[in-house]
Amino acid sequence: MIRSTITIDGGKKLDKLLANLANKQVRFAVAKSLTVTAQDAQAAVLSDLPKKYTLRGKWYQPRNYMGIKITMANYKRELTSAVHTRADWMVLHETGGIKRPDGRHLAIPTSAVRRTSTGKIRTDQRPRNLFDKKAGAFISDTRGGPAIFLKVRGVARAMYWLEPRGRIRKSFGFHDTTEKIVRRRWVANFRMALRDAIRSSR
Repeated sequence: MIRSTITIDGGKKLDKLLANLANKQVRFAVAKSLTVTAQDAQAAVLSDLPKKYTLRGKWYQPRNYMGIKITMANYKRELTSAVHTRADWMVLHETGGIKRPDGRHLAIPTSAVRRTSTGKIRTDQRPRNLFDKKAGAFISDTRGGPAIFLKVRGVARAMYWLEPRGRIRKSFGFHDTTEKIVRRRWVANFRMALRDAIRSSR
């Protein structure tokens, strides 16, 4: 899981005000502003995704299990909010590093692999399924390394390049985006939430 927790960092005046967290209106304003700031950060992360990646399906949408979600702050219990995702394959895109295969090789699809309308690889085009008796796939060495080939109308097409490992560059920017939004938006969100809380208490 990738997770960014939003913390409070105000100036001296704001810190003095936050010291009075026994005050219900102040606690409510802090919780609301943290939640709104998490929503702002969530929106920024979601906005950046299609600019950085070719997205397959809608896994990233908040309503989905792997989506970019938030944890709301609660003024009675926890003055903390967070932005997070269960999309574990994005961890290396966040940190950068070496991706290693579960078996001997990583299968890197070529342009010959057919995909669905949402961009996902078709079930019958996945490496394992290419090796059933009807498909007739085979592995052959090339100058660029081993590859999985498939004969289509008598012509062998490279479907997947087989690599022992792959280097993933740091590109997600999940934590950086969240931190930037927190620094830019939290104080303004807090002031607005506190104003609303004071008005409602009258």
